[in-house]
Amino acid sequence: MKNTNVEKGVIFHDEDSLVEELRGMDLQFIDKRRKGGCLWVVGGAELDSVMNKFAGRGIRFIFIPNGGRATKKKPGWFTKWRE
Repeated sequence: MKNTNVEKGVIFHDEDSLVEELRGMDLQFIDKRRKGGCLWVVGGAELDSVMNKFAGRGIRFIFIPNGGRATKKKPGWFTKWRE
């Protein structure tokens, strides 16, 4: 599913809109921010261009090849971004 909002550079106004954006892109994610953790997007280098678009909008995701507990050690990208 192609996400035109990311391509147009729409800025998120709250955390829920980021989650909705990820859902609209059919990306697998785990959101632990409300418990003091991170938001993880499961995936590898194939998500580079998507994560660069988020970075251009002020949301920095960091890639961890071995993921974390939330991703069950699958490759993933995390952020602690909050509006």
